[in-house]
Amino acid sequence: MITSSECVAGRKLWKYWRNNLKYSTTYRTTNAYLKTGPSIGRVNDISFEDLVVLLREKKVIAVSKACLQRIHLLSTFRHGSPPEVQVPESVNVRVFLAAFMIAYRPTNVFENMGPLEQDLYESAGPMLASFEAICHAIQTCPTRCFRDVPSELTKEFPALLFDYLKRFKAWKVPDEEKLTRRIRHALIALYQAENQLPPDEPEDSRLKVEFCTQIERLRGKLVQIAGADALRRFDDERLQGRAGDAAAKSRPQAAAAASSGGGSQSVLPGRMSNEQLAHELLLDPSFQLDEDGGCSAENPVYHRIRESIHRAFWDSLVDDLKLANPCYVRVLRVLGEIRDGLCDLLGKKETSAMNEVFDLGAIKEQTEQGRFVWSCVGTLVLSVVEVIKRVQTPKREEETAAKWAQVQATLEGAEVAEQPRAFCKGLEFLLERVNAMRIDAANARLRLISPVIKEHGIEYERGKFADKLNDGSLTLTMTKKWMCKVLK
Repeated sequence: MITSSECVAGRKLWKYWRNNLKYSTTYRTTNAYLKTGPSIGRVNDISFEDLVVLLREKKVIAVSKACLQRIHLLSTFRHGSPPEVQVPESVNVRVFLAAFMIAYRPTNVFENMGPLEQDLYESAGPMLASFEAICHAIQTCPTRCFRDVPSELTKEFPALLFDYLKRFKAWKVPDEEKLTRRIRHALIALYQAENQLPPDEPEDSRLKVEFCTQIERLRGKLVQIAGADALRRFDDERLQGRAGDAAAKSRPQAAAAASSGGGSQSVLPGRMSNEQLAHELLLDPSFQLDEDGGCSAENPVYHRIRESIHRAFWDSLVDDLKLANPCYVRVLRVLGEIRDGLCDLLGKKETSAMNEVFDLGAIKEQTEQGRFVWSCVGTLVLSVVEVIKRVQTPKREEETAAKWAQVQATLEGAEVAEQPRAFCKGLEFLLERVNAMRIDAANARLRLISPVIKEHGIEYERGKFADKLNDGSLTLTMTKKWMCKVLK
């Protein structure tokens, strides 16, 4: 005998079917998706930036969600659900749409192609192809009904979808941890840099506005990736760490604000241009670059800001190496910068020897296979130090020897837990030595061109001045504004 609750359930099912599955609803849903959604052909014809914009459109999300739910529901009714171990908590349409970026723009999505990334990449394409084949089959069926779609097209889709979702979750968890740590380090650096500004810095100054923009952007990114609780914990830790610092409290409870950030260093003055170098040599033929590659008269505030950002980068790199699955992507970039810097300074014979020491392809393969062990670190750093000792100028020998002794002691005495930081200390030392050698080489070139600048410098500056007048980058109005600002 049918109970009253069963009658109610039956009526609800009938009402759902009448409103959602009758009158060619499946045909209309798939048709809307194929016209508006991100089809495979369309994705291949647009840039990654345009694809990101497309996948964020509300209409695209809505039609994709309706179509995915329909195909998923009907395929499951026809073939049953995959084994329980494969079924995630829910089918998220945004995760489904992310498959288009993963399958067709993997280099824009993944920082490196490790095992988790490879598994996810390999699962995204077949799932999307199966989904689109079902949609096209419904459109071309004479009856325009799902029941007439060949069973071989629909049979694998539930398993392909759940396999993709499972692999996405396996990749997402460690990736979110890595991104969260990086954002925290960047925020710390930005807050520290902001506190280096003088107390009377105008609220609308370029630096102040840039710091505020980047901080709010990064805070929003932290909320997006790790949730509001992660932002609250960060704010609590930051304020406790600066309990007696009024500057830390000067930024009010922006904890509720949600936005995120990146390269604030772009607003700082860059390295000296050719025009600036020529001008300095014209005024002082003995002018040379300082240890940081700039003019020693640089604003000390800028110097302290650079130091905050510099320290945050290395702390963030240490965290990359402390992950359960260490991320060597940025380590390899630093190694590449060290190698390229040395190759620019070396002769052909030394360059070939350097390339043998710095076989980045082999190092990358070792890191991906888990064979880049601590002994490899020591061998690599020591080999590069020997090259540096051979090619550096005599005035650097004592300085290099003293610094290397400290780094070597750190490397040799590092416990397992401290090995990531010791490795980064070694990389920082190598990069700093290479940059010092580059500055020495640049200063040597300045000595060579100094007589030429003395002879032709005025003509050169007149020519550059005329160029700026002609292209509109220098005007009388701008000059007046600059003079008023300087004279204040």
